[in-house]
Formats: sequence, C-alpha cells, structure tokens
Amino acid sequence: MTEHQVSDYVADKIRTARKLRDWTTSDLASRCGLTDNIIENIEAGRRDRDGHRRRGITLDELYAIAEAFGAEPLDFMPGKMALLSPSRREELLAAAEAERAQAEVRLGELTRQMETIAAMRAEADHEVSRVHMLIEQMRR
Repeated sequence: MTEHQVSDYVADKIRTARKLRDWTTSDLASRCGLTDNIIENIEAGRRDRDGHRRRGITLDELYAIAEAFGAEPLDFMPGKMALLSPSRREELLAAAEAERAQAEVRLGELTRQMETIAAMRAEADHEVSRVHMLIEQMRR
C-alpha cells in the first residue's frame, strides 16, 4: 500500500466516522482544534496534476481527530486486510462468508435439536405430574 493509498484510506475512515455521527466538517474541526479547511483537505485529498495528494494527514492531526471521536489513532489506519492484494482479500472474504453460512446452518440444526429436547422435557414433566397424581390417589 503506497503512502497515498494509506492517506486515502485514513481520510475515508475519518469521513465515515464523521458522517456516522452526523457531524459536519466544521463540527469535527471544532471538536479537535483544527480548521474546517484542514478537515476538508484531509477528507477530500486535494491532488496535484500527477494525481498525488498535496499533503497527507500529520500525526498531530490524526491524534487530535482520533481524540475527538474518542478513538485511538490506529483505529483509522489500515489493518492487515487492507494490506492484502484485492484478489487475496476477496478470497479470504469468500472463505469467511462460507464459514458464516455453515455456522448458520449448524445453528439452525442445534436450535431444532433444542426445541425437540424442550418438547421431550415438557412431555416428561407432564408424565411425572401424572404419576405424582396417581401416587396421591393411591395413598388416599
């Protein structure tokens, strides 16, 4: 992942976190002590003619923004999944989805088994009650 890709990734995470809170860029700027212009430049990724960012986010800015969200700076950085090639990422996501689907099927099976056991227990409880009632009748 190149420096510009990391900056774009971080900018997207910041933008997403801000929008989830329904904050404007001004709201975020006031919460972290930066200017609206800095937040807009970080999120928009202003670029030169070659397509490179004019400037990335500084560590001080990242720390201030993270603090405004009540998060850690690393929460905005790419994780191991972001560092994978797109084809490997898709492969892992597909495998995870297959595992999730299998787990869902197994959960359904276990739920049905629990329902069967609960019904059997209800029948047993009913039978125990009937036997207790017969014993009481025999004692009289």
